Amino acid sequence: MMLGGGALVAAAFRPAPAAPEPAHTFDLRPSTAAVGATGSPTAGVGTAPTGGRGGQPRLQAPVGDPVRLEIPSLKVVAPVRRERLAAGGDVVVPGDPHSIGSWHGAPDTAASAGTLVLAGHVDSEGDLGALHPLSAVAPGATVELVDAAGRVESWRVDALEVRRKEDLPDLPASGPRRLALVTCGGPVVRTGHGRGYRDNVIAWASPVR
Repeated sequence: MMLGGGALVAAAFRPAPAAPEPAHTFDLRPSTAAVGATGSPTAGVGTAPTGGRGGQPRLQAPVGDPVRLEIPSLKVVAPVRRERLAAGGDVVVPGDPHSIGSWHGAPDTAASAGTLVLAGHVDSEGDLGALHPLSAVAPGATVELVDAAGRVESWRVDALEVRRKEDLPDLPASGPRRLALVTCGGPVVRTGHGRGYRDNVIAWASPVR
C-alpha cells in the first residue's frame, strides 16, 4: 500500500501554487505524545456531536463500504467509491476531483478492524477537490460515513499530520479500526511521475462509541 507517487497527486501540467497545509498539526491519540505545533501539550478532545444536520438523530452503525463522506465543520459532502490498487501499489484516486476513493486492505473486515483509507485530490487543473479544506480540520471534528443503505457512522478526528510522499504511514488491514483521510499538500515538485505535490496531508479519526 502506497500513498506516494502519482496516485494522490493532482494534475499539475502547468505552473501551480502550493496546496494548503495545516497551520498547526496535532496528535491526540492515546498511544502517542500529544504535542502541538508550539511544542506544548495539546488540549484533549471534547465530546463531538453525533447528531446530523439540523439536529436530526443519526444512526450509529459500523460502515465498511461508504458511498458518501460528510465533514460538517468543513462543509464537505462528497461521493465515495471503492477503488483498486495500481500496479505499483498506489491507491487509485477518482479522476473527478469532487469524488473520493476508498481502500481497505481486507474489505471483508473493513467494518470491524483495520484502517479504512479515503483519498482524494486537493485540486485538479484549478478545480478545487473535495478534500481541499482538509488541512483546516480541527481536533475533535466529526466525520460521517454513509453507506448505500443510508446507515451513518460517526468518527472523531484525533490527529492531523503532513508527510512527504516517500514517508509512508502504517495502514494495517487488521487491528483497531481507524480512518485515514488523505489528500495532497505543499509545493509542486518534479517526481518520477511528472509534476506533483510534495506532501500528503493526513487526518486520522476514530469511531465514536
